[in-house]
Amino acid sequence: MTNGSNYYISSVNRPADGQLYRNIFVFSINENAQQITYDVFEQLINSLEFNINLSDNLYCDGAVDILCFDDFNCLDTLGNPLGTPAGTGECSADKTKMRRDWGRLETIANAQTGLNNYVSSTGAAPQL
Repeated sequence: MTNGSNYYISSVNRPADGQLYRNIFVFSINENAQQITYDVFEQLINSLEFNINLSDNLYCDGAVDILCFDDFNCLDTLGNPLGTPAGTGECSADKTKMRRDWGRLETIANAQTGLNNYVSSTGAAPQL
C-alpha cells in the first residue's frame, strides 16, 4: 500500500526457529526530494525480496521432473511418494505453502474475532 511517498509492506517471515512472524515495513521519502532521490528510492522498493531463505522451485523433492504446488502433487493415489526411489513426497514450495498457511491463519483469526463480537453483542454463542 502506498500514498506515493510512503510504502507500507506486510510480509511473513519464517526464520530458522520455524515460527511465523508478521512484519510491517514502512519506507518513506521526503515529498520534496529531488528526482534522482525518487529514482533511487524506486529502485530500492523494486529490489526488495522477502523470504529468500525459503525454497520455491515448485518441483517434488527427489523428482525434479514433477511440477507441484503442494505435497499432494508429489504422492500417488495410494499416498506413496512419486519419483521413487529418490522422491520424498514433499513439494519444494515453501514460500507458496507459507503464504497459504498465513492466509488460513488470518481467516481463522477473523472468524474468532467475528464470534467474539457476536458473543459480546448477544451474550451467547450462535446455536449450531
